[in-house]
Amino acid sequence: MQALPKSQLLRFIERENHLSVSTINTMNTMTTRRLSFVRGVSAVIGTAFLGVLGWYLFQPGYSWTRLALFVGLGALAVIGTAGVWYQRTRVVAVGATGLFLLGVSLAVTLWMFILPVVAVLVAATVILRIDNQPNTPSPG
Repeated sequence: MQALPKSQLLRFIERENHLSVSTINTMNTMTTRRLSFVRGVSAVIGTAFLGVLGWYLFQPGYSWTRLALFVGLGALAVIGTAGVWYQRTRVVAVGATGLFLLGVSLAVTLWMFILPVVAVLVAATVILRIDNQPNTPSPG
């Protein structure tokens, strides 16, 4: 089976969904911009969180337990950020939930760094879910 050229595909979508080609192009541009923004914010927040963990790791009181905990927190942050990057909402949800559950049991010192990461990952999950919903035509 041969793929349709882009112009024919856009005309088919326009005819079937009663959308103009300019509307379709605008929707694709907004989705791309929103996705780029969400990816960028999650990457910056994830990197900053790893930097905070690295800084706190070598503060007085270093122990193997702290190292194991920080590796777990860092891994969950990386998993969540990778989920955003690859548009996998369930992976992002696992990272955010794991960070929240592990963060609840910690001292208040790290909460102020964990909760913003969780908030960004939850917001990214919502935005990715909205963007990945199929466009269904309205009855009429």
